Amino acid sequence: MKTFEPLRGWIGRGEPLSDSDAFTARILLIHHYRRVVLRDPLLPTALLPGDWPGRAARQLCAEIYRGLLGASEQWLDQHGSNAAGPLLAAGQALTKRFQD
Repeated sequence: MKTFEPLRGWIGRGEPLSDSDAFTARILLIHHYRRVVLRDPLLPTALLPGDWPGRAARQLCAEIYRGLLGASEQWLDQHGSNAAGPLLAAGQALTKRFQD
């Protein structure tokens, strides 16, 4: 969380990121968040302490992810490709990530 808190501040202040910087930040954010999720004991909410850091980590990741999504998708639309050619446009499921 300490690593990404400054990025949340940057996004919150409305300071622009280039499309490539937003894409890079999104990749790093999800990479680090997955490492956190792998350590989650997957206990029911009632069994977790009230200050369980997993909640705060998910909230931080969600806020940053939503802030990076538009610019990072623009980068992918312009530069993303695979063996078959340009990537398909993102579907609606993408915008629903991190929503409860």
